Amino acid sequence: KTNTSFDGNITASGNISASGDGLFDNVGIGTTPAQPLHVAGNARVDGDFFIIESNPQIFLSDTNHNSDFSINLNSGLFKITDTTNNADRITLDSSGNVGIGTTSPASIMEINGGSADGVKIIAANAGTEFVLNASTSNGTSRLWVGGTGNVGIGTTTPPEKLTVEGNIS
Repeated sequence: KTNTSFDGNITASGNISASGDGLFDNVGIGTTPAQPLHVAGNARVDGDFFIIESNPQIFLSDTNHNSDFSINLNSGLFKITDTTNNADRITLDSSGNVGIGTTSPASIMEINGGSADGVKIIAANAGTEFVLNASTSNGTSRLWVGGTGNVGIGTTTPPEKLTVEGNIS
C-alpha cells in the first residue's frame, strides 16, 4: 500500500479511479470546480442517489436565470419552488395533500389563485361525493356540485337539482 500526498491541483486525462478514504476539497469533472463536486456535461448514477441535509434542494436553472426552480423538502413539505420569484408553486404534505398556490393544503387537492378567487376540488364524505367549490378569497362559496348531482349557487347544501341563493337576473 502506497500513500501519496499532493498539495495543489491534479490534472489528468483519460479515466481516473479512486477508492479508499481519500478526502478531496473540490472535485471537478470536465471543469475547474466551483463546488465540492462540479460536473460539466451529463452525469449518470446507477443506483440510489441520496441528498441528506436538513432542508435538501435540487436547483434547476437555465443559463439566463430568468426561470429557475428548485425541488426541495422543507419542514416535512415537498415543494416545487419558483426561485426566480421566490414563490412555492406546488406543495405535497406528509398526509398526501397537494396544494397549488398554497403551502398548507387542507384537502387532497387544493388550488388557490392567491389574490384572485380560489378553486377547490374536494373528495368529500370518505370519497363518496365529488365537490367542486369555487369560492371568494373570504371563503364564501359561489358554486357547489355535490355527489348527489345537486348544484348549488351561493349554497353548499343544495336540496334540489339546482338551488340558487340570492337574486337571479
